[in-house]
Amino acid sequence: MYAWSGMVGSRLMAHTFPAAVCAMVSAAVIVLVWNWEKERREKLLATVEILEGNVRVVTLALIDSGNSLYDPLSARPVSVVERSVLEGRIPLNRPEKFRLVPYHTLGGRGVMQAIEVAEMRVKREGQDILIEKALLGLYDGEITREGTYRMILHPAMLKTGGMRHDIKSSNTRKNTV
Repeated sequence: MYAWSGMVGSRLMAHTFPAAVCAMVSAAVIVLVWNWEKERREKLLATVEILEGNVRVVTLALIDSGNSLYDPLSARPVSVVERSVLEGRIPLNRPEKFRLVPYHTLGGRGVMQAIEVAEMRVKREGQDILIEKALLGLYDGEITREGTYRMILHPAMLKTGGMRHDIKSSNTRKNTV
């Protein structure tokens, strides 16, 4: 600091040093907040495998605590997936797997087509959760503009026990060598 003040003069140093410290502290705070937000976002995402017969579809899903969509007949939770993720890969109009689920959003109300798939695996934070006979609502548009995720996962599908749907959970870490 003495060398710096000798080079630039003590008067300039009185204004430059506090500004430099302020800039460094601000940069450190921005980096910390950026990293915290990134970690928070990553905790809300999961990799989902949709399995129907010999077909396996993998997509990224947002775990949305605001998703309160349930099938009115079976009272099972319904996750929402972009129709284009499954279209042409899984038959979407089989009567035995076809459902209509009423919904309401801020944009209005309606009825969404839903299908039942044989299995769905949710991989998140070292866990592999198997959901049998999962219900998926088919959304005709894009869930996000960026395409970061293409599914909205119902949070009840991550809970084990107490739900009226078939769910099995395993911790993949205990099976590793």
